[in-house]
Amino acid sequence: MKIVFLIGNMSNGGGTERVLSVIAGGLSERGHQVSVISLWGQKPSFFPLGKEIDVCWPEGKGRRISAIGQFRRLAGIIKRARPDFLVDVDSILGVYSVFLRKTVPDLRWISWEHFNYYYHFDYNRILRRFVRRLVCRFADMLIVLTDEDKGYYEKNLRLKCKIVRIYDPDPFVEEPLRKREERSILAAGRLVREKGFDLLIQSWKLLEENYPEWSLLIAGQGQERERLERQAEKAGLKRLWFVGIVNPIEDYYRRTAFFVLPSRDEGFGMVLVEAMHFGLPAVSYSCKAGPREIVLDGENGFLVKPGDVADFAQKMERLILDKELRRRMGESAAESVKRFGREEILSQWEEMLEECH
Repeated sequence: MKIVFLIGNMSNGGGTERVLSVIAGGLSERGHQVSVISLWGQKPSFFPLGKEIDVCWPEGKGRRISAIGQFRRLAGIIKRARPDFLVDVDSILGVYSVFLRKTVPDLRWISWEHFNYYYHFDYNRILRRFVRRLVCRFADMLIVLTDEDKGYYEKNLRLKCKIVRIYDPDPFVEEPLRKREERSILAAGRLVREKGFDLLIQSWKLLEENYPEWSLLIAGQGQERERLERQAEKAGLKRLWFVGIVNPIEDYYRRTAFFVLPSRDEGFGMVLVEAMHFGLPAVSYSCKAGPREIVLDGENGFLVKPGDVADFAQKMERLILDKELRRRMGESAAESVKRFGREEILSQWEEMLEECH
């Protein structure tokens, strides 16, 4: 099959781009003809793509063009490629896809949503609500990341398109090496309000003084970094480190003791799957809409009521104090995320494409 993925900016290093690199590369390896259109940005792709995958950068090195000019370029690309499927990676791109599908007879339009139904967007909220309704009416298939989110769509919208839940894949295929555990805790993600690092700083404030041999590492970059650094400094924290974007992040997964996810909102929680692949138990808020389908409370980690800073700190403390609990939960974590294995998820994609064809 010929598949074109349409994404905002493939030169970004976020979770959406990481997942697309895994799915696009895997489908290419399975014999499908895959290409990627990156609306903005300039080569290269932050995450590696297969040699057989063509990446088109319509923006080039010039200034951003108007929406109409952009659409014309995209229409020309689609006409030349004549794919069987157009997959927009983030439903807001449906504002293009709803028209692009008319450029090629029999083109199937699939919208792949990476945010939960109730996610609070700071920008384009009205446009997103409008485009979401276009997707639900005119797309051939809507992919969501969790069963919980699928239920929200079915409850709140009149779906005329098909809807399917396909989890994001574990990007790692190798068996992790036995790690030498350090007395450090890892968090990772974009440094924005939705990721809740301000809440994590409050929880760590309750712990740091009592555990002088332990430290907290926060990996990632984002618009909130300076504010978060000021918050940590004002709290007098000495062993909380902002380590920026780390690549490869596997080095951190291999040496830290456990993982924490303080998010207010998640589409899925890819970093949970990644960390658990390396045998890290997790402490996570049970936010909408992913962690409850990844973390089994009391088995491979702990789920905490959203916003309960004190309980989050208490669950972190339990893992700090109990090495055997960390070991037992870590083994369960590594076993539990095998259901998100790359090949299993790729097979689900192929089944979905066959159904949609």
